[in-house]
Amino acid sequence: MQIQTATSNGRTLTFAEWGDRDGFPVFTLHGTPGSRLLRHYDESKYAQVGARVITYDRPGYGGSDRSRGRGVVDCVADVAAIADTLGVERFPVTGGSGGGPHALAVAARLPDRVTRASCEVGIVPYPTPDFDWFEGMDPLNVKEFGWALELAEIRVPTRIVYGVTDVLSPRQHGEWLGRNVPNAQVVIEDESGHLPDPAVITERFGWLVQQP
Repeated sequence: MQIQTATSNGRTLTFAEWGDRDGFPVFTLHGTPGSRLLRHYDESKYAQVGARVITYDRPGYGGSDRSRGRGVVDCVADVAAIADTLGVERFPVTGGSGGGPHALAVAARLPDRVTRASCEVGIVPYPTPDFDWFEGMDPLNVKEFGWALELAEIRVPTRIVYGVTDVLSPRQHGEWLGRNVPNAQVVIEDESGHLPDPAVITERFGWLVQQP
């Protein structure tokens, strides 16, 4: 189902809902590139743990208007606008790959609304002193990863997930995030690359919908 709302500056945001429509709302932020249509192929997995999954097109993707000069932190206002449209006050947020930094930004800047956060195969802020950002990365991997340094602001329970064999978001990025996100729970997938095993979806969303 496609739904649209307007931001305070008149841009259109397009979003969708999946899983249990009466369940606990979970914002899932897509990677780069991506869209609101990226979700688990079996929606019943969301419903199984009582998750009402909300996805949206970031500016310039799908049905959402562009936002020239935007930074990753600008997604915070967009997520808040969608939550307000749906009447959702509290929610966890998760993002994979290019969506990971966006999820951490929302967790950092909406501490009174975000219950939990998960960053899966995310990327370290660029540039970061004494960190080789490109080491181990596939040379054909084209990215848009610019973002604000706001990790220290995160106060909600947060998971950092990374795969040992990932060449799009190499493991050292996950290791660095695990050390620098306050009190992060680190999940290391020894046999995984960039894409998670679909079989873990129930556990992952089951963790997210746990309420404080």
